[in-house]
Amino acid sequence: MSSTILVVEDEHDARDVMSRLLKSVGDVDSVVSAEDALVNIQEKHYQLAVIDLSLPEMDGFELLQNIRQDGHTMQCIAVTAFHTPELEQQALQAGFDGYHPKPIDHMTFMASLGSL
Repeated sequence: MSSTILVVEDEHDARDVMSRLLKSVGDVDSVVSAEDALVNIQEKHYQLAVIDLSLPEMDGFELLQNIRQDGHTMQCIAVTAFHTPELEQQALQAGFDGYHPKPIDHMTFMASLGSL
């Protein structure tokens, strides 16, 4: 059975690369903002969301909070170009199920999705 995956990334090239990479494990939808993500999540059940932490308007942390407050239990993976050990710890403590710095190491990233 194929997974449904939502990529939330405002940068076109990163969104395209992530979407193509994830097509090997499921059906992928991609959006450019947290607000668009919340609309999609209300309309479709996703098993996984890959969320850029540095989104315009509502950032990835706020999006995760909204997702959890609405009762959704999908896995949420944080990605960021602004990696620091402190940010990784903050993301995991906030409730993200995984964290990957950009540029994404494709092998490590795909291996971390083994539970899908």
